[in-house]
Amino acid sequence: MANRFYYLLTFLPPIPSLGEIATVGFDEVHEQISKEGTNEAKLLLEGITLEESIKTAANERPVFAAKGNFESKSPQDFSMPDFPSSISEVLNLNSCADSAETWIESLWKAYYEHLRKVGKIIQSTLLVRWVDFETGLRSALEIARTSLQTQVVPFSPGEELTEVVKGWQRISDPMQGERFLDENRWRFIESESDRYSFDLNELTGYLLKLRLLLRYARFDKNLGRKILKEVSSL
Repeated sequence: MANRFYYLLTFLPPIPSLGEIATVGFDEVHEQISKEGTNEAKLLLEGITLEESIKTAANERPVFAAKGNFESKSPQDFSMPDFPSSISEVLNLNSCADSAETWIESLWKAYYEHLRKVGKIIQSTLLVRWVDFETGLRSALEIARTSLQTQVVPFSPGEELTEVVKGWQRISDPMQGERFLDENRWRFIESESDRYSFDLNELTGYLLKLRLLLRYARFDKNLGRKILKEVSSL
């Protein structure tokens, strides 16, 4: 039934514009989904919010502790049922054997592959498309950053992403650049979901927008550049 998420989406507060303050958090959404949602909605929320748990676990790994940034935890601390096996395997790798960048790349690749599987299982076309968009954007940005050092632009990620990356390259202020990227992420989500359809894609769009809003709310002017460095490395 196309409008099977009518009551859930009606009870949830509207999503404000990017940069405004969200009036709801994922805890409140989880509570509402537990009351009104379906198994698909629960799997969707678990997949999207898993990102924050992975960030926390990644920041506690020995590879970072060796640099004096974080406290170390032993690998068995991450063998928890909260993480899918594909992600636990990466978390339990000897991250000191490889560079931090390689290990982080493997971790986020595992996460987005898991998210893609979730999208296919619950039949959320938007979630699958979002994974393709986000991973494509991250790859294009990484190549573009390398190109800034070599003065070569050897990537061709597709017309849509190419224009996004070109626009980002023209912005000198890092915080403004991150805002520009989030605006394009926001527009992509809106283009892939119909308002008032009350279907799974609209719920997916709601949660993905909320994710962007909550992340954006953490950008404090005094800590912004430190947070941006963390966000840009993921």
